Amino acid sequence: MSKKEDQRLKLENMSEYIQLLLSGYVENDQCYKQFWSRSIYQSIFDLTGPEAYCTGESTVEALKKPKGNRSKEHWYGGDKFAIELMELAITDGIPSVEYIQKFIQTKGTWRYTTKTENRILRENKQDYSSVSLLVDDPKTKTGFLCLTEKREGIDPTKNVFPSSWGLEAFCS
Repeated sequence: MSKKEDQRLKLENMSEYIQLLLSGYVENDQCYKQFWSRSIYQSIFDLTGPEAYCTGESTVEALKKPKGNRSKEHWYGGDKFAIELMELAITDGIPSVEYIQKFIQTKGTWRYTTKTENRILRENKQDYSSVSLLVDDPKTKTGFLCLTEKREGIDPTKNVFPSSWGLEAFCS
């Protein structure tokens, strides 16, 4: 199995697992919210580490560092990611595996920052105006599983997915 096939299979399996976590959260009357959100967050963090999920961007300061000294920064924030999916499960029903996959491919992606910038971003709700300028990284390609505005016409910073995704079709 090729690396790409392996990454796609992991995305599908993790999406199914997250769907189960969301079902558990809803079925348990939304008790232990922190437990469920942390489980979803950790799943995303574990899945999206490979270059397949890189946006192809870095901060200017990160470009000055060797690749091994950069930090992979999940730009959307893991807690925000998990809570948004949990709220969707309550308001619109448990999202389908396909919807969760696209959610991961847009909002579960990362870019390079310095370790200091990563900490600053966590402390400032992912506000990129608090760190050096974000630029296309000439040393890094956009990962093949990363859906971005440049590649797919999707703006992952917006809280709304394109209507062409048909949320109602993706919720079970």
